[in-house]
Amino acid sequence: MKAMKLQDARNFLGRRLSHVNPLNATSEERRFENEHGDYWAVRLAVSQLESAQSTKQVFDLVTYYLSNSEISISEKVGHLTVREDDDNGEAGIMQHYLSSITGKGLRMESNTVIFHEYREAGPENPQDSYGLIVSEFVDEDERHPYRSNERIRKDVNAVTEVRSYNRRPRRFGVSTNENIQDEKVIVLTQWSHSRLHRPIFPVREDGWHELRENMDRWSQNMHKNIMEVLQPAFQARSY
Repeated sequence: MKAMKLQDARNFLGRRLSHVNPLNATSEERRFENEHGDYWAVRLAVSQLESAQSTKQVFDLVTYYLSNSEISISEKVGHLTVREDDDNGEAGIMQHYLSSITGKGLRMESNTVIFHEYREAGPENPQDSYGLIVSEFVDEDERHPYRSNERIRKDVNAVTEVRSYNRRPRRFGVSTNENIQDEKVIVLTQWSHSRLHRPIFPVREDGWHELRENMDRWSQNMHKNIMEVLQPAFQARSY
């Protein structure tokens, strides 16, 4: 299953990014409500991490952030979050069943399986090394059934890719010319498709709107957290 999910993600990214230049910063977002009152958010972000030293460095930061997602959500989003699973998965596979309480007292739950792999450049991978992380919500789980009568369900599908590219150096105040040697830059691509199920029990309207506004905040904070870790190297570079 892991190999199939990763290949599906590679195929999807290939189609989704066919008209996107990975060397240019890109951010796209769309939010909408369906006829049942469920709220959806689709987001694409492509970032060039000039301060990163290697693809593996960024891949490790992403997987560390994901493996400690309950801590990250509690600290960065402000929703007290705990893991209710006993994940002892295989290498490269994680399952997170998370329960959160928002600042306005709403309870939310999510159940997600995460597949990830890192490939070094070599004979079987002639391109540069890259990392791929795929998150997919679990629709049914006998061990961890959804508590729809008391918790708001959140579903997340996401694909994150870390890859290096060659490009002309870009420095503020410095013009480029043909004599300047290309440099490698690490590119972080994040695509996510999130859904908040409209609760079947009464909730505060302001609490529901707060959930809708913050449903993508965690992934945005992951990028911010990575940049904070890379900041010492970033400050050392001359622009």
